[in-house]
Amino acid sequence: MTEASDFATGPGRALLEDIGTDPAVLPLIRQLEVGGAASARGAAGSSTVVLAGMLARRLERTVLLVMAHIDDADEATDELRGFGIDARLFPALEVLPGETSLSMELLSARLSLVRALHEGAAPNVVVAPISALMQGVPTAERLDRLLRRIRTGDRLDLPEFTEWLVAAGYERRDTIELPGEFAIRGGIIDVNPPGGGLPFRLDLFGDEVERIFEIDLVTQASDRRVEEVELVGAPLESLQTDEATVQCIEILGRDSIAVLAEIAELTEQARGYWDRVGDSRGVFNP
Repeated sequence: MTEASDFATGPGRALLEDIGTDPAVLPLIRQLEVGGAASARGAAGSSTVVLAGMLARRLERTVLLVMAHIDDADEATDELRGFGIDARLFPALEVLPGETSLSMELLSARLSLVRALHEGAAPNVVVAPISALMQGVPTAERLDRLLRRIRTGDRLDLPEFTEWLVAAGYERRDTIELPGEFAIRGGIIDVNPPGGGLPFRLDLFGDEVERIFEIDLVTQASDRRVEEVELVGAPLESLQTDEATVQCIEILGRDSIAVLAEIAELTEQARGYWDRVGDSRGVFNP
């Protein structure tokens, strides 16, 4: 058993249960149960994170935990997972230090969560820095063009899939070596996704995806078999648009609960981010 699961069934779970029965917290819970808004003072340390985890577990509703800073959101996600809470980070799209383009890893994580929300598969807690919430997300229809999921047994139109890869910025090669490359040899399609994704091989029988394997790039041999893969096909310019774009909170559902940590700091960071945005397409004004 892992350390996290030990904690979730031991002192971590007990802490969440104790907070949920604290007389100081009960009025807040009752207010949220009837659909009202509530505010709390005296937050210290990670108390807001613990409160969000308790609410998700006690009320069995999805909680959106909004943090002022990206680092705080990362830490909150890790802490909630340590409590045994199903928490997922909703990352902001940013160019990381030392890089010159958008992180495809962040984009993939962001779009994967958006797809889960569209499909009604929300985690217990969604943790987001305020800048991430100001950045729009695609509607369900548009998401299908940006994020492609391929499963064993799917039908795959090879010419159409090739066009999709090229339009998404992938380069065709004889063999794949670098991220963002793909190769086709008969009914074998090798893809090396950008952003740190594992290279994989689609083995087609006719137009059916018969098998999917991870690839060892050194030997170019098939490795572990997997049942599905997900590909991001979204160059930056396709995201910078107001068309078919909504706010993440709109797809969370009316039954979800938003927990805003440090309102004053959130407001300041939101205004600062808006002032720094060079191209406001796809970004919502705070």
